[in-house]
Amino acid sequence: MINGFAVINDFLGKDTYEFQQLKILYANLIKEKDPSSYEGGSCKVFKNIKNDLSENLQALKIFYLNKTIKKVSEHILGKNVNVDVFQTLDTDKSSHIAQAPHFDRIPTLKFMLYMNDIDTKNGALFCSPGSHHWVKKEFPLPRPKFNNKEFFRKTREIPNFIIDNLIPLNGKEGQLIIFDTDVIHKQGLVENSNCKIFRAHYRNRRRYYTIDQNRLFFINNFMK
Repeated sequence: MINGFAVINDFLGKDTYEFQQLKILYANLIKEKDPSSYEGGSCKVFKNIKNDLSENLQALKIFYLNKTIKKVSEHILGKNVNVDVFQTLDTDKSSHIAQAPHFDRIPTLKFMLYMNDIDTKNGALFCSPGSHHWVKKEFPLPRPKFNNKEFFRKTREIPNFIIDNLIPLNGKEGQLIIFDTDVIHKQGLVENSNCKIFRAHYRNRRRYYTIDQNRLFFINNFMK
């Protein structure tokens, strides 16, 4: 991905059986409160979903085990991956850290599925094409700890020439966005209606992105 992201407009047609099953699942899950939720919206997190998938979440397999996602993730990360799935709902009252331009502290390959029509009026994702090259140069691996406050601040101190190049990725329900989270991106604000998304996060289990991960890897493998 030269730009650091790709858009598949017709990933799941809105009238397909698979997408309708995901819509039913989304509606059922959104009724349940989750401690990960943020002000004015909702966020449900399913950690390491490949190893712990209850019967009522089987429809999620339609998403994260899709052959296109599998092929792309294996090509970029290999087969030894951890998968977390997020379900989010944003409204005009939503407030969270992803609304500011940033790159993720831990590099991740994300697959974002629009569950309704989304544009600049209701929370489309914005990306700055090619900005991952700047991030990878300025912040090579391994990076500071995830909870390092100074590093967190730097992930949001983005040069104007990158911010000025942010573009909205508008799309119909069923659109898939694949992106490297080193791309500068942000969740758009909702002015009306709402923004419904399923998002799958892929990371290689054997890659050590932060300094503390490398230390633990060293201890576990060489200090026995």
